[in-house]
Amino acid sequence: MRDSSSISSHPHQHGDGSMHSPESALQRVVNGPGPVTSAILRGEGFSDEAVTFAMAERLKSAAQLAHEGWSDVATSFLIDHGDKSIEQLRDDGISEASISILHQHAPLLTSARAGVEKWYNRQEYEEEEQDKVAEAVEARREDPRVPEYRPIPYWTYFNPQLRSFILHEGFPVSTLRYFAGPQNSLRTTRDLARDGLTISSMGLDIPNQPFNPPPPPTQQDPWDLETEGVITQANRASRRLWLGLKYWDNMPVLRKASMLSKPTKRIWLTAKDMGGLTRGFAAAKGEIKPLSQVGEVMANDWDETDVAASTNARFTEGQAPTRAVR
Repeated sequence: MRDSSSISSHPHQHGDGSMHSPESALQRVVNGPGPVTSAILRGEGFSDEAVTFAMAERLKSAAQLAHEGWSDVATSFLIDHGDKSIEQLRDDGISEASISILHQHAPLLTSARAGVEKWYNRQEYEEEEQDKVAEAVEARREDPRVPEYRPIPYWTYFNPQLRSFILHEGFPVSTLRYFAGPQNSLRTTRDLARDGLTISSMGLDIPNQPFNPPPPPTQQDPWDLETEGVITQANRASRRLWLGLKYWDNMPVLRKASMLSKPTKRIWLTAKDMGGLTRGFAAAKGEIKPLSQVGEVMANDWDETDVAASTNARFTEGQAPTRAVR
């Protein structure tokens, strides 16, 4: 996702609030209705940049698909069918696309088996199994009630190690999307809210950034806050910073005020942090100094949902918006 260099008076929203931004294109693709193709997006006025972004971000990444368990599905398929011939695979009803996947990852299976055999000597294991068979035969001669020992095949015993080797090497995203299928390869609104997006800034990829698409046109700017030259009774007060000052002996009661928690950097304080500030201890890793001057106050705001619903409710956590000195 490209950097947004625009400035907005809306906190917590992208500066590019256009309904044809890349984020809007992605929201259109994810929410539908129905399948939305590149041609449909271009027909609705989205730029090539927005279309490319939406089509790329609508698909789950290899890490997301692996987290959902599709790497385990691919590993099981490779181990179960990797040694079969094409005729056997076709007799078992394996599709040509799946056969192509098996041939593509045959070197991976070979490499994983070589790694297991390097750490767990196959010849020694099989000799130990034969010794156990011989011991069981001797024991049965003395006591027929002794159960017969059946040797465990090498790759059955070391199957967990083989799976570990394959999963460590990993699969390309195309293979994971094949096993996941078209429906499970697409991101949902819940996926975007949980995992966010990867943005590029100064040549670095920053993952897990919140996905905040612009609201619908009916909710985008209901009071014309972003409209140039339009001042109404609804938005006039919102364009000003209102400060009510009181005076004593012709001097303002509040001489200095500073903002602590900002829209670009929220600072949250617990009840313990607030108590420490009044006793001379800094908070928020030293970013908020203690209240050390006579008459100095700090305003704290918190959501009602963060306060216990009882008559003895106490403050639990909130933001520290401002501090002032008398």
